[in-house]
Amino acid sequence: MSDDRRVFPRLQLDCPCFVTLRRDAGDLPCMLGNISSGGVMLQLPPFCATDGLPFGEVVSLVEVPKALAEALEGAQGRVAWCSGVQAGVCFDDVLPFNVDDILDMLDEVC
Repeated sequence: MSDDRRVFPRLQLDCPCFVTLRRDAGDLPCMLGNISSGGVMLQLPPFCATDGLPFGEVVSLVEVPKALAEALEGAQGRVAWCSGVQAGVCFDDVLPFNVDDILDMLDEVC
């Protein structure tokens, strides 16, 4: 059995894509690292390296770039892991988009 717990294929982004992570403790500017139907990997601001994000914290993605807004704006989930300035968010509901759909959305901007 593989140690890879990923269920959904991921799209590694090769261009900067900034979003805001909305949380009770305050909004955080982040950069998307990868996207799947089940969640995202985020690059957090450097000041998060010490404390990170609490496991299980409820968060949502806002201020998503126009190209991805249809898929990600308002997507809510929970912090699944955090290591330094990277964090994984698992969406509460699987997005109705797959990696190919996301690629098509990004085609014009990346």
